[in-house]
Amino acid sequence: MIDFLYLGLIFFIIGISGVILFRNNIIFILICLELLSLSITIWISFFSLYLDNLFGQTLIFYILLTAAIEVSFGLVLIIILFFNLKNK
Repeated sequence: MIDFLYLGLIFFIIGISGVILFRNNIIFILICLELLSLSITIWISFFSLYLDNLFGQTLIFYILLTAAIEVSFGLVLIIILFFNLKNK
């Protein structure tokens, strides 16, 4: 069960290092932000199961919902930038 904490820590370190290393590429930054969100979700799910608390599980639902919305907005922005650069 403690392995989930290590998995969340690995995702968090990869996400932070990716944001720092790939500052010029917006796609990699979005992917690394998703990894950060995933690591926080893993930690919340672990502590929710460990403490037998239902609030953490409902919070996970909202975190995943906002992550999906973030990805859709990022994809729309990338498409708009692509079409603007293509038309110039």
